[in-house]
Amino acid sequence: MFIGHFAVGFAAKKYAQRTPLVLLLAAPLFADLLWPIFLLVGWEHVRIDPGNTKFTPLDLYDYPWSHSLLMDCVWATAFALIYYAIARYWPGAVAIWIGVISHWILDWLTHRPDMPLYPGGPRFGLGLWNSVVGNAGGGDRDVRHWSVGLHADHTSARSHRPLCFWRVCSFPPGGLCQ
Repeated sequence: MFIGHFAVGFAAKKYAQRTPLVLLLAAPLFADLLWPIFLLVGWEHVRIDPGNTKFTPLDLYDYPWSHSLLMDCVWATAFALIYYAIARYWPGAVAIWIGVISHWILDWLTHRPDMPLYPGGPRFGLGLWNSVVGNAGGGDRDVRHWSVGLHADHTSARSHRPLCFWRVCSFPPGGLCQ
């Protein structure tokens, strides 16, 4: 479910090498980092509805502030501008902006039509969550392996041990983290 978001963060490292990987990974996950906070304060809502989709029992019927395309554009701009104000590095700011926006696009692929364009607006989604094979099958592992490989090819590590661990975890079939 989150693998595509991590893939965007790892791939961004090629284009924004001076930006810390943690920020590049946080960017495409930003909406999902905001969502539980907004749930706790009552700004957004979710129900448990077994059978809602084949992959998750969550009925995400009200989350316009963390997951609408308009608000993702607002969050992306804020995150990128704050990063740029601190780091003064445009490639990193652009990678962060694209990463935050990519969240809506990837969720649009997987979610049923519950992804709002703007708060109170029309909702979209292609519903890949209704296909367990399509969402968690081989394509998921391929994206994970590709993103870790791309990151590894364009960065240098102080030690190769963590890199070897993540390559083994991401490699299909039967990686350690599957």
